[in-house]
Amino acid sequence: MYLVPAAVLIGFAAGLLIPFWLALPDETRFPIFLGTLALSLLVVFAAARERWAPLVLAAVLALVALVDVVAPDTLANGAGLVPYVVPLVLMAVGLYLLAERRSG
Repeated sequence: MYLVPAAVLIGFAAGLLIPFWLALPDETRFPIFLGTLALSLLVVFAAARERWAPLVLAAVLALVALVDVVAPDTLANGAGLVPYVVPLVLMAVGLYLLAERRSG
């Protein structure tokens, strides 16, 4: 029941803390944040295979993180998307939870 919000909160917190704990450069913060969120959603899918939406969202987040690592000035930073990622992820998870509640 609380698998999705719990996983997202853990991934969210880990994504914010890991760069500080490991004293990583600023340019690694965004891809690490997205990567931990993607990983947390992948764990949700692994734990409940009938939930496919977390897998789709994890793939999108992982792709954006990978693009940011490979070409940092193109997708996220270049387009000015960094400030919008957290609200968009939270909105996507909220919409998923609302849809899941209606179907379940």
